[in-house]
Amino acid sequence: MGVYGLALLTLLLIPGVNASRLPDGEQPLPLPLPESLRQRALPHSGDLRGQQIDNHLIAIGMYLSVMDDDPRSCWAPYQIASALAAQGNPEMAERYLQISVRRGYWYYYHLLENPAFIPLHSRPAFRQILAETQRRYLAFAREQEARPFFAIPSGASPKEGWPVIVYLHAFAQSAKLDAEKRAFYRQLGVAYVEINGTQQLSESAFRWSTVNAQSTQRAVQRALNDLQTQTTVNPRRIYLVGSGQGALHAARLLQDSPSQYAGALLIAPQGEIAAADTPLNNRRIYLVDFAHNAAAQRQVAGLDRLFSPTNQVQRTRFDSDVDSQPRWQQRYSQPLRWLMDDRRTP
Repeated sequence: MGVYGLALLTLLLIPGVNASRLPDGEQPLPLPLPESLRQRALPHSGDLRGQQIDNHLIAIGMYLSVMDDDPRSCWAPYQIASALAAQGNPEMAERYLQISVRRGYWYYYHLLENPAFIPLHSRPAFRQILAETQRRYLAFAREQEARPFFAIPSGASPKEGWPVIVYLHAFAQSAKLDAEKRAFYRQLGVAYVEINGTQQLSESAFRWSTVNAQSTQRAVQRALNDLQTQTTVNPRRIYLVGSGQGALHAARLLQDSPSQYAGALLIAPQGEIAAADTPLNNRRIYLVDFAHNAAAQRQVAGLDRLFSPTNQVQRTRFDSDVDSQPRWQQRYSQPLRWLMDDRRTP
């Protein structure tokens, strides 16, 4: 039968387990789906349990096919290993993880936090696989994590220096700075900084720490120090803009370092880092949530209660997020001007 065929038989013999759940906005991402699987539909069955078994078996069969078709794919053996671990077969799971590592697997946080692998954390073979994955991840991500991108207006800076907007992206996004963004922030008259998250999940997906905002603060300050080598900035007019997990971190930076930031635009904050007890006074804070995002609504309500007594707070709810940069700029141009107390006509 061989090691690949044995995986199919194994799935018929062992029970499934439920995966644990991370906070809203911080769930692990699936790895990129191979092209050979994108057009293949899984069958359905009237019986839910039978449907899960059938789909599981056929999916594993597809992953095995991908392994045969593409000897470089590290993703397929990882998915097989995850299924085997969830079904209670650690030895086979480790065997497929070793294949994945030999093929170049480096997605450390996927491996570390996958609920299916948690029971394997004490096993020597898994610890060795995890250590090798971490070593490869560190080498791969070193130049990309917390990497800043800058858009600086042309011409001489104002006497007091440029105002600065620092953008913290949502979970599993990355810093993206194109000509359209550069033109928008140039029109606003600000130096703009966009930063990759401090933890790289995959090639173009980053996040901020799920524990605290300390690494985020270090990343922002390094970026600001770098910016100051390129132009003159106004240290009293540094504003944070965050979306999703980035918004929650921006709120925490305001609390942890109130003297360093003048205000923030917080769009649909999500995640699970605790609020600080540090007093925050005389800041401008613009809160945004969406009609169909209950988690963000809860976060915004809590931040509103926290900040409103001693700060200038605006709060808005939209039906949903925007799906393009022009729409984003149209929606948030006025909130950004309010944030910076800019009374010029847009």
